[in-house]
Amino acid sequence: METIWETLSFPPALSGAELCVFKAEWTSVREFTTTFERWLAPGESARVAGTSHLRVRERFVLSRGILRLLLGRYIRCDPARVDIVLEASGRPILGPSHGPGGLRWSLAHSHEAVVVALSHHLRVGIDLEYLGRPMHASEVAHRFFHANEATRLDTLPEDGRTEAFFHYWTAKEAVLKATGLGLSGALDRCVVEYQPGAASAIVHCAENDHVSPWHVAYLGPYPQYLAAISAEGREWTYRCVDASRAFLNALIEGHMGHDGPVPESRRPRKND
Repeated sequence: METIWETLSFPPALSGAELCVFKAEWTSVREFTTTFERWLAPGESARVAGTSHLRVRERFVLSRGILRLLLGRYIRCDPARVDIVLEASGRPILGPSHGPGGLRWSLAHSHEAVVVALSHHLRVGIDLEYLGRPMHASEVAHRFFHANEATRLDTLPEDGRTEAFFHYWTAKEAVLKATGLGLSGALDRCVVEYQPGAASAIVHCAENDHVSPWHVAYLGPYPQYLAAISAEGREWTYRCVDASRAFLNALIEGHMGHDGPVPESRRPRKND
């Protein structure tokens, strides 16, 4: 799947109906671990200290550091002072000290990559899956998906079944994260309309006693990876940015004296 990933010096400005997705690989950001660890809040540091698995600890620090760096840039705040709190559902949001409303975001990582989606005010969700891992697609689908979806997967040729499965899975997770339900909301309460090879899908999700349609776009951040992004409404667009080592380093060096996101006049092309 071909996706345009822009190479920028700073994060682009966010308009009301435009989302921005950032991608990074652990290998390119690992050198920032010490810096990112200094930015963690006490609760985050305690979580790291309580995790014995070195790889899990490192990836939490890196993903949270990238998130804090991006949020700090957009709200003009030192990354270490970004206040992240949890809603009752467990979804992280900006704390009240940053004022009402504000940025919304979603983060996902898989294998050696991480993606972050940001929105000015729309509820947004993103999921990322590594396609190189073994997967018993039909078995998992019959256990967790809606019965009609599992049956539809069974009709596909075996060599295309796993790929279609991941399109269903990522779409469901993206929508459940956007709604705040998370996987506790049950995967079978989201029914995906997807045609193999399509770049988008519609997910019908049961939320607050009624079913709402959510639009999903598929992204290819790296070979052998699939991401899905969803947000409320139908008119949103998105653009994708490579959070490379150089990109993150520029943000780290300038976070104390930045002058805001890239102005509208300097914005390159975007994905439609």
